[in-house]
Amino acid sequence: MSEPVEPPTPTATYLCFSVGRTRLALPAPMVAEVTPRLPLTALPLAPAHLLGVVNLRGRPVTVLDLSALIGLGPSRPTDLYIIATALDMRVALPVKRVHGVEQAPTPPDRPPELARGATLLDLPALLQQALAMLP
Repeated sequence: MSEPVEPPTPTATYLCFSVGRTRLALPAPMVAEVTPRLPLTALPLAPAHLLGVVNLRGRPVTVLDLSALIGLGPSRPTDLYIIATALDMRVALPVKRVHGVEQAPTPPDRPPELARGATLLDLPALLQQALAMLP
């Protein structure tokens, strides 16, 4: 008799990047693009995690301080933005470095195991947190 064959674990694609010394990942379907730093327009009286807005091909995009939102303190200026979408919002996230795209298994009972210790970023929860901090 042959042993039962387990179905293969589904995989997903992630964009891996760094904020400061912290390695993070976003599901690739949330990522619209990676772009060089764009001119930033600060917003008067905005909370510290809201760095301002950038003009991306004629559309305003909110720039969030990802470093501050995940508890690493204020970010330093970076040369890259990840443009991502969640909760029907498009945001720019300043990042130190983009490491590349990675395929990883997505077991149903735990987070994916990403290479080099990257942590999966829950962008929808992060955006809800950012919105809750607005006056």
